[in-house]
Amino acid sequence: MKKYLYLTLIMICGLISCDVLDTEPMDSYNELLIWKDKGLAENVLKEAYWAILKDLYCSGDNNTECLRTDSWTDNVWNKDNNSVAAEAISPTNINSYVGDFNKYSYIRRASLIIDKLTENSDIDEESCKQFIAEARCLRVMVYNWMVRRWGGVMLVDKLMTPADEMLLSRSSEEDMYKFMVNELKLAIPNLPSTANKERFTKGAALTLLTRVSLEGGLYDETIAAGKQLFEGEEAANWSIDPEYRKMFGSFSYPEDSKEIQLYFTQGDKKQYCDNLLPMYIAGTLSPGRNIMGPTFNDKVDAWCANWPSHELAEAYLAIDVEGDQTAKHYTETAKWKNAPVKTAAIMYSNRDKRFDATLCYDGTTYFTSPIEMDTKGNCYWENTQNHGFMCQSGYMWRKFIYELDGTDALPGYQILYNFRYILLRLGEASLNYAEALGRKGEISKAIQVMNMTRTQHGGLPALPESSSEADFWKYYKIERRVELALEGDRYFSVIRWAKVEKATSVPEFNKRTHCIIIDGDDDTFTLIDTSHGSSTGSDRVFSWPKRMYFPLPESELMSNPNLQQNNHW
Repeated sequence: MKKYLYLTLIMICGLISCDVLDTEPMDSYNELLIWKDKGLAENVLKEAYWAILKDLYCSGDNNTECLRTDSWTDNVWNKDNNSVAAEAISPTNINSYVGDFNKYSYIRRASLIIDKLTENSDIDEESCKQFIAEARCLRVMVYNWMVRRWGGVMLVDKLMTPADEMLLSRSSEEDMYKFMVNELKLAIPNLPSTANKERFTKGAALTLLTRVSLEGGLYDETIAAGKQLFEGEEAANWSIDPEYRKMFGSFSYPEDSKEIQLYFTQGDKKQYCDNLLPMYIAGTLSPGRNIMGPTFNDKVDAWCANWPSHELAEAYLAIDVEGDQTAKHYTETAKWKNAPVKTAAIMYSNRDKRFDATLCYDGTTYFTSPIEMDTKGNCYWENTQNHGFMCQSGYMWRKFIYELDGTDALPGYQILYNFRYILLRLGEASLNYAEALGRKGEISKAIQVMNMTRTQHGGLPALPESSSEADFWKYYKIERRVELALEGDRYFSVIRWAKVEKATSVPEFNKRTHCIIIDGDDDTFTLIDTSHGSSTGSDRVFSWPKRMYFPLPESELMSNPNLQQNNHW
């Protein structure tokens, strides 16, 4: 009988309506079974986790949120022209490039759980409260995904029925962020402090609260949540993990890391790597294809088309070991200034530890293979018999590649693979907290908080707390970029700063990125922004303030006359 009930549940979850705002009820007989049984109700919640996080954040291809949104930015050298980066987007094609606007089927999933477990006398009160709290957090994850892209959207805060008005107008962006903050504040008291990291805890919800409140300009809320995480009761459960590379370079390590709070797992080797992020970011190693340089010891058959840009590589600070021992851009160090020949090896020396943890570059190793990116090297495109997916920017992603798990974790086509998407962690919360403190003028405290990731993850000297406000913002923006590279943050942070600072343009996204060409004889280098190998890079056009938000899809405007298009579209 129990088996029958679970099969019924699976069928129900697969048949939930996707019409407009999704108002169709479940079959009454099935509802009678599900909402009287804690196990079945919890499975509905687990299915909501899977559906929402898989589609919006962890799709496992070039549309995986962290990769897709970084490919719109100066962090990436694109294989081909990127339509969002080049601003070749419009109301008629926007869904194809940034994801579908209408995610109300997911809002309904979360709202259904909240509705059916409120005042439910058949399941114990503690479980009902926790499941409702988790559903509220999932509802925020959906709305945050939408509001980041379009600003204000239609706010549905209850379970819709066929009798409800579905042609809603848009709530303001401000009201959406206030709603998200309130949702999380309602949820947090009823969440556990510790749990399986595939489910929300107090800590994960507080980190999400720092994110949405910061994006909404609700800085007092960000600071209050930050204090709970770093100075309150939750501080005993979470801490900045000094093993930055291990957090992203091993499948199992995140389970015990006190920094990582929420992840999405595809394990038990039930997924082909073709359907997971590593296939789309790993550096290709093709034994036998290189005609110069050392042979590859490993085979990685991957489809990366968005390599790290030289702009990202330049963002990692260097320690001035031959000068004043402070952290600065490598061109400002005594070692660089005093070098008679400016070489790549000098450029790459004494960098922020996250440089090696995030990027693979000339003179390093990848799994067990030596990597040479120079013109006589094994990874230089012209030496690989025109392999279309060999590295073409001079850099490969190391972050999210499980090198630390050995050659058994080599990604590749048709390989059964395990992978975890890191969705919420304390490192982001600390930077959200620091930024809010900075916006409130508490500069010395903001520097103190920023230094947590700078020193523990980057291995850099702390920025003095007496530094000027201008220096704080200069180094904070660098810190955020390198700390959260390939985590889906860069695009939305740069826009947030432009809005708050009333910028008249966004130069970061208005110029082509570069790849590096290193001379195989003398290690000098040049930068190019036109094309390399079979890649063209991408044009980059970022009209401001037009690009503050994406256009609403034309189809949504046609189906709902109460929606208004964003300005300038």
